[in-house]
Amino acid sequence: GEPAAAKLHAEAAVAADPRDAEAHHQLALALLELPVAAEDATQTAEAQASLRKAIQEDPGRIEARFLLGTLMLQADDVVRGERLLEVTDLVRELDTPGFQALDPRTRIRRARTIAEEVPAWSRPLLEVARAQLALGQPAKADETLAEAMQLKPKTLELYKLRYAAAIARNDPKAQKNWLERWTDKRSQDE
Repeated sequence: GEPAAAKLHAEAAVAADPRDAEAHHQLALALLELPVAAEDATQTAEAQASLRKAIQEDPGRIEARFLLGTLMLQADDVVRGERLLEVTDLVRELDTPGFQALDPRTRIRRARTIAEEVPAWSRPLLEVARAQLALGQPAKADETLAEAMQLKPKTLELYKLRYAAAIARNDPKAQKNWLERWTDKRSQDE
């Protein structure tokens, strides 16, 4: 109920960590809640810029994608707005029970399609690796996860699957390495 204060807090969070997707997302929400936001094109443009930054830092941020697509449609940027909303539906697919119920080979194909649409996002490759492990292909899964580690965000789940792939490959050195890195990441995220 206090958008001006929310904006100040979000700006401070962005200043503290410019790569924090949540801070950028919250700044956009605060900007849109300010009393003049509906009439102020500059404020709406700033909100869109904050949403773009949130998506850049976390390409799977569904709420930011949906809000940005909606704002683009309202600003008569119909083609790009509709495209962003279409890709948002693909991003959302990974969290559906239907996706998880697919056989591993189909999950790999679907996840690779999503990865083509959102190439900076680690999550589709994580799903590919999960399916590769289910198929008994730990070396391929490890290669896929190494590629995913170059993308955003670097989630705890990536580290956990790297550890699982090392176990499946029966590689004690890699197991030790990824267990340590997983533990470090978990303590950083808490």
